[in-house]
Amino acid sequence: MANAIELIGWFGKAPELLYALAVVGADRDGEGNFIITGEPVFQGMDGDVVVSSGCCYLVKGQRCLLAALMNSTSYGIRNIAVI
Repeated sequence: MANAIELIGWFGKAPELLYALAVVGADRDGEGNFIITGEPVFQGMDGDVVVSSGCCYLVKGQRCLLAALMNSTSYGIRNIAVI
């Protein structure tokens, strides 16, 4: 069985996610897109996004947990189980 901490994710709007990444100075690629590693961010057609515990972003090349960042904000629905 998976460890409970491995299931913690976040659900919210894409602009909230992008804003949080900009605030923390997340690394971007050559085209200006934020670099996301590990599991992908799932995006619905209505702008909703789901971030699982395996999604990471980079700050100066260091991997950081994206769900942890988003769960520390007042945005979206925090600490969801992503199966």
